[in-house]
Amino acid sequence: MLYMRKNSTATMNPSKPEKLRKEVEDSRPTPTAIAEAIKTAHAELAGNKAGGVAAYIPALAQVDADQWGAAFCDASGVITKAGDASTVFPLEGCGVALTYCAARMIRGDAVHKHVGYEANGGPFNEIKLNDRRQPHNPFVNTGAILVASLIEPEKEAAERFEAVMNFFRAAAKPGTLGFDQAVFESEASIGDRNTVLAYFMREQCAYEGTQTDAQIRGHLDL
Repeated sequence: MLYMRKNSTATMNPSKPEKLRKEVEDSRPTPTAIAEAIKTAHAELAGNKAGGVAAYIPALAQVDADQWGAAFCDASGVITKAGDASTVFPLEGCGVALTYCAARMIRGDAVHKHVGYEANGGPFNEIKLNDRRQPHNPFVNTGAILVASLIEPEKEAAERFEAVMNFFRAAAKPGTLGFDQAVFESEASIGDRNTVLAYFMREQCAYEGTQTDAQIRGHLDL
């Protein structure tokens, strides 16, 4: 950061920003180099069979665990792919970040009147709030549920869903996003923990206003 004392005659050299910009551009990897790096990393990791699919979710238990893809999109929108990168897959937890962004677009800073910023120091689905009776952050399960509750809660379920989907679509390549009813129902069938978290937050007065059972069910579905 540049500081200048009062009455100082110091001036910024106008050529420095341009020089810095040129240095950054000269050091930027070429599209060819990026493509080679993605393909090399994909090949090197292809033999790693550790881990597995989310077998506790019935619909995802059927996914081929040997699928492996990698993709990179640069600031110009150029996409480099390797392996199974074009295979359609559920966003699952990745969607939490986008839902948070949607809530910030709609509600602004008001979101953080009800959700914190810090790590919770435990599992993502822990039954726990911070000292202000708020979820620690938007990305643990309590935070994700609370954030969903702030997205146009006065509207019908279909309108709320469409508001979120419109935001997702705007952030993605046209025609690449959809809704998988089977995965949704599969998630709902094992959602007891999230139901507990949702009602725990109601008991702790974490929500914006009083929440009915129907409203809580709507937040969980969203």
